[in-house]
Amino acid sequence: MVPIPPAYFQPEIVAIAVLKDSKHPKTASRFRDFMASKQGIAVFEDFGFLPLATVDAQEGKP
Repeated sequence: MVPIPPAYFQPEIVAIAVLKDSKHPKTASRFRDFMASKQGIAVFEDFGFLPLATVDAQEGKP
């Protein structure tokens, strides 16, 4: 990966949520939980994403 100086890009914020009308809410919840886990964050990092914080959707706090 080629490092790009921060002055040349805007960090992207990726949100994930389970939709209330999901046909598969348990599967969606498991995917959401995985992506917020250390292992899931490592997947993002492997693709060059920088984790900023995780937010508890129920509480709305980091």
